[in-house]
Amino acid sequence: MKHVQTVNLPPRALFNRLMHSVQADIRQHTALTPPVSRLQGFEYTKPLGQTQSRIRISVVVPGQTYAYTAMAGGATYAVSYQLVPTADGQTQVTYTESTQFADRIRQLNATVVGVLLGRGRKRRVSQLLHAIEATS
Repeated sequence: MKHVQTVNLPPRALFNRLMHSVQADIRQHTALTPPVSRLQGFEYTKPLGQTQSRIRISVVVPGQTYAYTAMAGGATYAVSYQLVPTADGQTQVTYTESTQFADRIRQLNATVVGVLLGRGRKRRVSQLLHAIEATS
């Protein structure tokens, strides 16, 4: 799934809000607060339903990119935020999300469900970005 949206914040401010949220999540699940400069490659676990999810922060480029993968129950979820400044001082955010399963049946099922529920997921991402914009 891919969602593109313009947010009325400069890239650095939006990135800082995302990192604040990431650090709060890490602190909640590990009692650690690593600085943004040390987040790339950081891994931790957190509950996801009745299983444990292993989160690995894969890319952190201040003001530009944040990406992570979550592994749980035989699935790998990859999420990234690309932040691009616009001419008027806003930020164009490209949010991408993908899921990979170990077996074909689950992958096919995820593809069908993704098509059916994709609109709702895009709406939640849009609401998240609007909430970030409103709190800054």
